[in-house]
Amino acid sequence: YAEPTNSAFGAPPAPDAAPRPSGGIELQEVARNKPWSERCVIKCDPSVSIKGTSRTGAKIADYEKEKGPGQYPYAAFVGDSLRASVLCDDAETFCKCWQALVGDPNDPNQKLRVTRLKNKLGKGQEPFNFHLNALFKSSALADPLMIEIQIWIAPIMALNDVSHAQYEVSRAKSAEAI
Repeated sequence: YAEPTNSAFGAPPAPDAAPRPSGGIELQEVARNKPWSERCVIKCDPSVSIKGTSRTGAKIADYEKEKGPGQYPYAAFVGDSLRASVLCDDAETFCKCWQALVGDPNDPNQKLRVTRLKNKLGKGQEPFNFHLNALFKSSALADPLMIEIQIWIAPIMALNDVSHAQYEVSRAKSAEAI
């Protein structure tokens, strides 16, 4: 392939990129035959979506050390006892998913209210995703429930799944804990 005229800016073009008369590359339109809501999937399995008691206990102990005396109950700081991931096929779907989760913050009847966003994608921090906490109001519960939702671009999530076992090893306090 031929390097673009301004090769100092960004990566070289893909081998199948179409050249433009100006010397750059032509971005090809991606067909979006399906609505955005059909280009995402929710990953929510009880084996990983409900935080186990031992990990919850460890997080509570960490919060006790971090926050110090007088901040009881430390369990109130745990924001990911229930969690799910949304895997998006493309950037448009990622953006639309985020907008749908935020909804209308002025709507008092909204069942989901985002309370915190960690924009790991924007910070260039691994894993590259949106990591948010939200209050979920259910008619079956007296009070809202704090949950965690992570929004991913699907290929990034696939890479994360491969490396997550290494993360578990690095977090373990001993070989027996693995």
